[in-house]
Amino acid sequence: LYRELNDNVIINLASEEYSRCVKDYLQENDRMINVVFGEFKNGKLITKATKAKMARGDMIWYMAQNHITDPEDIKKFNEHYYYDAELSDDTHFVFISQE
Repeated sequence: LYRELNDNVIINLASEEYSRCVKDYLQENDRMINVVFGEFKNGKLITKATKAKMARGDMIWYMAQNHITDPEDIKKFNEHYYYDAELSDDTHFVFISQE
């Protein structure tokens, strides 16, 4: 479907398990942005599966409600999480829990 849209950016909100299936089909000029939801515990960034799953659903809702077409606009998402520019890069957008 994304090939029909003539767009080379894929926002990956799937779990790691499902993401592995998609990676095999990426082409050289495709850009997959992996969205990571985490929190700090004892100074380490960790991902809690249930909270991350809920956050991915919230982000999908946010993107649909706000008609997000530019990946940069995803960084404005702030539903219990905030975008951390220092931990992020071109292929990973990292969001840290506000709780």
